[in-house]
Amino acid sequence: MERPTVLVVDDQVGVRKLLEAALGGEGYTVMTAGNGQEALDRLATSSDVPSLALVDLRMPVLDGVRTLAALKERYPSLPVVMMTAVGDVDREVEVKRLGAVETIGKPFDLNKVRTLVARLVGT
Repeated sequence: MERPTVLVVDDQVGVRKLLEAALGGEGYTVMTAGNGQEALDRLATSSDVPSLALVDLRMPVLDGVRTLAALKERYPSLPVVMMTAVGDVDREVEVKRLGAVETIGKPFDLNKVRTLVARLVGT
């Protein structure tokens, strides 16, 4: 059985490395990007289709809202979880409207992230 791929898009290197190590240790293939544009560029040249995306809401170049919209346009059934350190209710409503399945706050509980990923990917 092929390992599910989780796309992690966050401008903080530490968050990307933490999620890559944690989810990689759970058996997932982890693809990372420092912003939305980098993620879209990487997906355009990859044959790997993500099973799930974890996307930071606030990033330079291409923010989380625009990244979410682009991901849902390209992969309509892709579950996208938004990560945010800022409790911005209006933006949370917007990302839900655009198709985000969940919003998690930072700092996050790594065990809860593992459980959420397993539930959404179906492993």
